[in-house]
Amino acid sequence: MFLFKNNPVLIFIPVLIFFSCTKDKAELKKEGPPSASYCDSMKTAGKVSYKCYIDSLVTVRCRKCHKPGGDGNGDFTGFNGIKAKTGLIPGKIQANPPNGDRMPQDGPPYLPDSVIAKMLSWINDGALNN
Repeated sequence: MFLFKNNPVLIFIPVLIFFSCTKDKAELKKEGPPSASYCDSMKTAGKVSYKCYIDSLVTVRCRKCHKPGGDGNGDFTGFNGIKAKTGLIPGKIQANPPNGDRMPQDGPPYLPDSVIAKMLSWINDGALNN
């Protein structure tokens, strides 16, 4: 007790450590999956979210081939790889693509029209990492 009374630095150090750890936990939480309320707010606003919808869609239907070492053209294991191909994706997921095969190649069944509409909406809104 006497050490803390005469040396304010000793009091400051534990406080600093506490707040440093708290900040790290908050930053880790930001990197996790989006909250249900965030996804609900995106739906309410009529927006398609990469984190709430597109990432899951691509995981299930595209990443089997579009991964490092995979057969697909492009690496869709992260946002930047998908964003880089947004100019090609609309033509590849719709019927009668202008070049090459329709995606996903494991179809039919191909993507339903409602899913294609959401992908196109996300792309047309700027393909944001939201």
